[in-house]
Amino acid sequence: MISFAVASLALLIVVGAASNWVARDMASKSALRDAALRGGMFARISVTPLLAHGMTGTRVNPDSELVSVLESRMKDGSVRHIKLWDQSGRVLWADEKELVGRTFVLDADVVRLFATPAASSQVAEVTHLDQPENALEVAEGQLLEVYTPTTTPEGLPVVVETYWSVVRIDEAQWALLHELIPLVFAALLIFALAMLPLALSLARRVDRGLAERELMMQHALSASELERHRIASQLHDGVIQDLAGIGFALPSIAAGLHASANSTRELLGETHRLLLKDVAQLRDMLTELYPGNLGEGRLAEAVEALALRAEHEGVRTRVHVDTTDQTLDVSRMAYRIVREGVQNVLKHARAKSMEVTAGPTGAHYVVRVVDDGEGPSAAEPMDGHMGLQLLAATLTDLGGTLSLTYGTTCGTVLEARFPCSPAEHSRSGPLTGTRRVRSLLFRGPKKSPRSVVEHEVSPTAPRGGPPPA
Repeated sequence: MISFAVASLALLIVVGAASNWVARDMASKSALRDAALRGGMFARISVTPLLAHGMTGTRVNPDSELVSVLESRMKDGSVRHIKLWDQSGRVLWADEKELVGRTFVLDADVVRLFATPAASSQVAEVTHLDQPENALEVAEGQLLEVYTPTTTPEGLPVVVETYWSVVRIDEAQWALLHELIPLVFAALLIFALAMLPLALSLARRVDRGLAERELMMQHALSASELERHRIASQLHDGVIQDLAGIGFALPSIAAGLHASANSTRELLGETHRLLLKDVAQLRDMLTELYPGNLGEGRLAEAVEALALRAEHEGVRTRVHVDTTDQTLDVSRMAYRIVREGVQNVLKHARAKSMEVTAGPTGAHYVVRVVDDGEGPSAAEPMDGHMGLQLLAATLTDLGGTLSLTYGTTCGTVLEARFPCSPAEHSRSGPLTGTRRVRSLLFRGPKKSPRSVVEHEVSPTAPRGGPPPA
């Protein structure tokens, strides 16, 4: 609604400026037409009848009635200046005596008036103060000049130039503005008010749509969580328990065999070892499938379990998880991203080392999985990886992004970022309390973590130094 109001205000301003420009243009044209009409009437009524006694050849008699009439019109202020021109561009008479007898270059449209000296033909324009003939009028500013053709009784073509004030332009402009602007603004205002209920209804529909979409996403995530819980429960209570029972029974069966059945005893021993290995793998899969409760800062523990599996597969792993309080949804999403990244590294990268980082950055939560393996082999690295495609679609629905790119030297960088919950937004800025950070460093395959560091980071503590023991 604020955007709608701002756009409406901007439209009113633009339309007001355009109306002002249109009004000024219309006023200028109207004033020029009025000046052309008055200039033509003045030339026909006041000048042409007196040319017979006021001019001798191409010379204006200074004591003639023509000069008296012209000077009287100058005195009453109705006309600002008057000039009489001949066909050569010479000033025959002017109220500014310095111009009399001088020759100037006339505009082409004025020159054409000498060829068609009809009383109904005029040229009206605003004075060009940069022309030599108007040098004496610079101090007066712009005026309206009207050129009207006429002829002397001897057939000599003469052009009468009269100068009129631009006050009429300003008056016409204000008159048009007073009539045009209220009409335009009132029409736009009524239209905006008529559109306001529609805009409000549309905004409410958008809000409801976003709320329904968020609710559907929550239901989808909940359904996925319940399905993982169901599958994990069936694995734990069914297959794993049965296999574990068989594993306990095999040594007893082997012990009850005849002393000479060595081959059968060895076969049962090998079967027992394979069974124990498969049960361990199923338990790892069970942990990945359903890591348990990720709330209350337990995300780091779940990620550490994934890192231990990578260690068992020979990939040195470094984990840094910011366990600042976040919502359960954020923890689940972060764990899902880490799990997908670690699985891809173990299956496809042939990496020797890997680093996992997760934590809030501003208003977003950022998860990165970096390895030193072979790197993506296609122009679009996520093609063919259904897990990454589904993860990218989920992040897009949440307003986040997922990228899979080459590392600086080798390997792959999987980076995902998605908005924190409203509660997390307030925590993404400067720290106002203590932040708990867990760092876990693994140094070799099939070994326990060399060091586990859990320390307190104060908001005022210097960065880059070693953590306290």
